[in-house]
Amino acid sequence: MQNIIRYAQDNKWPAWQIGALLHAYGDAFAHTNTKDGNGEAYGYPTGHGRHGHWPDIIGNRPELYRQYCFALCRTLGGTLANDDDIYGVPSGESEEEARKRLEELARKRHLPLPTFDPRLTKQFAHGRKPAPYPWPTQDEVVDFLGKLKGMLAVCERRP
Repeated sequence: MQNIIRYAQDNKWPAWQIGALLHAYGDAFAHTNTKDGNGEAYGYPTGHGRHGHWPDIIGNRPELYRQYCFALCRTLGGTLANDDDIYGVPSGESEEEARKRLEELARKRHLPLPTFDPRLTKQFAHGRKPAPYPWPTQDEVVDFLGKLKGMLAVCERRP
């Protein structure tokens, strides 16, 4: 997955495709059924349904989130000197508390605040929250999935 993400960046794939890859990469960490992420991935067909959204809440497994942050940073070509470089999430912190804390941290570090917040708009496309980029067409999604399938098939054949 890391190599595919790097390839997508290097070849300037559309933002929605890179976003889908990054989401899948995060799920590869989050969608495991142990506290540290070293267990089995949730399986088909129910996934983590029996645990609700618990696996997706980063505050529930801060060590796993830390591992993900380091791996994601390396995947995207960056480096992290230490844990202080990661915006850690205290266990049990709500999404609203995390958003406020991260906005305050961004202000202190003179970083730009997020410009896209789906909660601030009433616009909906096809019954979904609006995206910061145009929705891909069905043909674009099919092409993207075909491209991924081919790349993953090559990965499976490698020892």
